[in-house]
Amino acid sequence: MTKWSHFRERAIALFILGGLVMNFPIMSLFSVDGFLFGIPALYIYVFSAWLLLIVLAAALVTRVPRHTVDRSRTADIEPRP
Repeated sequence: MTKWSHFRERAIALFILGGLVMNFPIMSLFSVDGFLFGIPALYIYVFSAWLLLIVLAAALVTRVPRHTVDRSRTADIEPRP
C-alpha cells in the first residue's frame, strides 16, 4: 500500500472515531450530575474528546509526505497555455 492509501484509511478512521465519540449513546454516559472542579462531566468529556480529535488530526496531517504527488490523478489534466 502507498503512503496516501494509509493516510486515507487513517483519516477515514479518525472521522468515524469522531462520529462515535460525539454521538448520543456515548455522550449520554457522561450526562450525569457529577462535577469535576465545578464543571459538569459532560462539558469535560466534550471538550476533552474534541481536543483529542484535534491532536490526532494534527498528528495525522504532519506525517503526510509533502513532496509526494499522485501522478495518476494529474495525468489527464492538460496544462494551461
